[in-house]
Amino acid sequence: MNDPTQILDVTMQAGELLLKNGAEVFRVQQTMEIMARAYGAEDYHVYVLTNGIFATLGTQAAKLQNVPVAGTHLGRVDAVNSLSRRIAAGQVALKEASAELRRIEAIPPVRMPVQVAACGFGAAFFALIFGGGWADFACAFAAGVLLQLFLWQAEAHNLNKIITRLLGAALVTAVGGIGVALGIGQDLDKIIIGSIMPLTPGIALTMAIRDFFNSDYLSGTIRLMDALIIGLSIACGVGAVLTFAQYGLGVSL
Repeated sequence: MNDPTQILDVTMQAGELLLKNGAEVFRVQQTMEIMARAYGAEDYHVYVLTNGIFATLGTQAAKLQNVPVAGTHLGRVDAVNSLSRRIAAGQVALKEASAELRRIEAIPPVRMPVQVAACGFGAAFFALIFGGGWADFACAFAAGVLLQLFLWQAEAHNLNKIITRLLGAALVTAVGGIGVALGIGQDLDKIIIGSIMPLTPGIALTMAIRDFFNSDYLSGTIRLMDALIIGLSIACGVGAVLTFAQYGLGVSL
């Protein structure tokens, strides 16, 4: 068998990479177990939570790793899954696996212009889907573009996720309100609904449901609480701007 410490390090490296890039808890655990068995580990146990991994290899080695909640990068998740299949087929040595995982971790995110365009058009088309007109489409597009630029700066300054969502929701509400006040947009409700869609915790909520179905109740509860708190933050951001406009500026939106 390979060195137990190296096996534990590589599997933990793979698990952390999967978890912090949006993989499901049960998938992380399954992948780590497959890799450990492929390298000859016979008494390998791993316990995965939404923000942490604990793994042991008999009495020879143990490791606990905190995994802060990060964003989603499905390209990295797919690359790790492909690597695990090659490892299971005996095509990748232990030392090569570690180097390959470092290469996967270095895969860059989607370029900023693409993210800005995606957020803008996503918000705009959601405004149309919810019943808005083409004028609302334009306002929601502008709000979405500004939102993504704000999120980029918030991430660069490590701004708290709750504060980021609250301020982001306030930003798109203000942009929509200004657009309607200037006569560019028509239906503020549709503009706001479309613009906040990129902020909604859809992935967290979906993952929570999947965790519950897979009997990972603790991880499911953590993800569900995260989704609810983010949803509350978005609601507070929207409500704060509308309240200020109505009672502070005397403008009825």
